[in-house]
Amino acid sequence: MNAIKEIRENTGMNRADFSKVYNIPIRTLEDWEAGRRKCPEYVVSLLRRVTNEDIDNTKAFKLYANNELMKELGACYRELLKVMREYPKVCVNLQTDVR
Repeated sequence: MNAIKEIRENTGMNRADFSKVYNIPIRTLEDWEAGRRKCPEYVVSLLRRVTNEDIDNTKAFKLYANNELMKELGACYRELLKVMREYPKVCVNLQTDVR
């Protein structure tokens, strides 16, 4: 398989998105993938390194964001339970009003 196409497919991006993110003209990318033009080896190496870093950073960010979101949701849920215990009649009225 073509190295550039393999790199792009590993990112999960289509050609248009990949060309925008990595500032490569779409026709150049298409020509490289189709074998009409040869991509310089240093570009292949740089793209491989940069895309791998981006993939790793995206995974790390998703894990971090998910963990932080879960902490925040847990805190909100605990606060809501506390309010419901302190003011049960108000909470029943709120549920009725929302419906």
